Amino acid sequence: MSKYLFFLIVFLIPVGLAQAEVGKNFDTVDLGNGLTQWTSHYDRIWDGDSWENYIISNNPIQLEFESGNISFVFDKVSCDFKLLDPESKGIAIEQYDFTLNIDGFPTILPICTLESFLQSEDRVSFTINQGLFKTLYDMNPSGSMEWTHEIDNNEGKASTFTIIETCTDCIVKSIDGNRIDFGLYTLDTKNEVHNTVKETRADKGDYIIVYEKTILDKEKLVIDPTFTINNPTEDTYLRDDDDDDVCQVSPSSVTEITGAVVLRVGKANAAAGGDCYRSWVEFPISSIPDGVQIINVDFDYDISSIAGSGPDFCDYIGLASQPTIRTPIQIWGDINSGTVLSNADNGCDSTGINKSVNLGASGNSYVQSQLPSDWLAIGIKQDIEGALDGTIRFTSFCAEEDACTPDPTITITYQSSDAITDLTATDIRSVAVDLAWSAPSSSGTITGYQINSTTPWNSNVATIRTNNTGTATTSVTVPGLTGSTQYSFRVAAWVDSVPFVNATGNVLNITTDFDPTSSFTPGTFSTNFTGTDVRDIKYQRTNVDDTTILLNVTADNDFELACNFHYRFANTNNTHTNIANVSVNANEDMASFQFNNVDNEIINVLCWDQYTNASAPFLLTQTAFPLLEQLQAFRSGEFGTSGNLGIFDFITLTAIILSMMGMNRVNETVGVVFSIIVIGGLSVFQIIPWYSTLTASLALILIFTIASTRKD
Repeated sequence: MSKYLFFLIVFLIPVGLAQAEVGKNFDTVDLGNGLTQWTSHYDRIWDGDSWENYIISNNPIQLEFESGNISFVFDKVSCDFKLLDPESKGIAIEQYDFTLNIDGFPTILPICTLESFLQSEDRVSFTINQGLFKTLYDMNPSGSMEWTHEIDNNEGKASTFTIIETCTDCIVKSIDGNRIDFGLYTLDTKNEVHNTVKETRADKGDYIIVYEKTILDKEKLVIDPTFTINNPTEDTYLRDDDDDDVCQVSPSSVTEITGAVVLRVGKANAAAGGDCYRSWVEFPISSIPDGVQIINVDFDYDISSIAGSGPDFCDYIGLASQPTIRTPIQIWGDINSGTVLSNADNGCDSTGINKSVNLGASGNSYVQSQLPSDWLAIGIKQDIEGALDGTIRFTSFCAEEDACTPDPTITITYQSSDAITDLTATDIRSVAVDLAWSAPSSSGTITGYQINSTTPWNSNVATIRTNNTGTATTSVTVPGLTGSTQYSFRVAAWVDSVPFVNATGNVLNITTDFDPTSSFTPGTFSTNFTGTDVRDIKYQRTNVDDTTILLNVTADNDFELACNFHYRFANTNNTHTNIANVSVNANEDMASFQFNNVDNEIINVLCWDQYTNASAPFLLTQTAFPLLEQLQAFRSGEFGTSGNLGIFDFITLTAIILSMMGMNRVNETVGVVFSIIVIGGLSVFQIIPWYSTLTASLALILIFTIASTRKD
């Protein structure tokens, strides 16, 4: 299986540093500076490795052409072809073949020879020679195929040539002039061009199309029908069919012409069956990320023909409802009520290729709003419609299914930056909030951030509070808020100084703290401390018993009181918020705390207002303080321990030191006798109590044991 050579050639040509992506229905090019150009494309086909315009297979038995919009198989033996559903690969047209009569006599077509085969980026063509005539097949991957019979009259006289085309097992859905709808595909006989159709008829489950024309000797007969896929998801035109000779805003009957290779816009004349035409084109845009900023939108097109004087001017309308799921009469109304993107543009009033209309700021906003929907649609109408006259005034845009330069194409330039999804509040106050976030991934350089907000909480955070912070710092303080109020915030990056319409990313909801300054009018202070704004915290201590303390804390009733108790000897903290209180007067509330089993402890008390951080300290100590009493007893000469001061008192310690002095002898026995005399004397004269004597004696025995131990 071979692919067309064009893509291979493209990849071998140096194209600088621009990065490109080829998708199913789009192309993108990195323009630098964080800009990306996205261009619509007819549906491509996946070959297992990449998206291609088409895939072709050519072997001795058959030739197969596949694209995202048409699937064609030509039988080289029987010289007929069939059409498949490009998605399901099921049969759409079982068999389509030809026979030739000359002057009413059937002929035998002796050969079926492939004579030429040509490929390009958007087209495959080949010629089949059947002896008496040749047929050129032209395959368009955007959704159409045309075959052209070229018959030379070599009979030596004027002769009548009849070509009979048979569509096997084909059931006609509808007939509209020269267009015969077979379901998935529509046949256009182009009789208005060549005037060669003699008849069309159903015949035993098949459908017969008979072309016939008499031509002079050595002249050539040309017949070129076209099959087009009926794909309403891309483009089509509408016809006002109420036949009242007025192109109306709300006609009573509207017909949608599917599978057309043109998109008509403008008015018919009074003698025509329809009154006027409007067209629409729909583009899938799911490949454009929702978080980008649309910078520019162009609609590119090809005008293949002008009927009469043309429509003069065309309007391009952004549709709010998706046309592929709407009825024809609804779409007609949607074009009335849509957003005018370009008004009275005269590019549609003359034939030509590579035409373009810039859709301006309205186009940018429209596409921006459509990003979450993954589609956009452009409606096209004549600028001034109204009553018909004797002149035809319509233009024909080249439809996607035809070979256009270009097909109806939308080109979108956007600025890309990932959404900020981790916006948080690091500090919430009464009149301000501190916000922080992480820098998002971006295709360009982040030069600042846009801060959006709304109140109360809402998912549509559309108000720009700070258009550009002017710095890449990922934190900001938002001032000017109102206390006790709900706010929603969003943040987005400025990339290479390109402005944003609205931030995207996660929505942060906060509620500001209470603002006490909003509930009173500042008073006038004087040297005697009079005024309306003195707000303090008062403490009152009551000793319930020797180890129980009651502490009353009185504060302004506007305060949100919190208290912390630091136990200095235990080295612990207890913090209390949401404190229950009782009202003591019109301006003050009181909270009460009871401290139990307070023994040998000092407590630092700190209470404050959580709104203003106004605070006041207080110190709690126990009245009966055992440690202080011990120190006083030591100073007054009362040295009894009773275990309160530890196992040794001062006198006992002195006795042991003297005993150690006695031990500092060559003979330990002398030291023992000396120590016994010292300890016994202190005890006899009641200088030390009996338990100190006992303690010193035990220490003496221990010291003697250590001193008498020798090392060999």
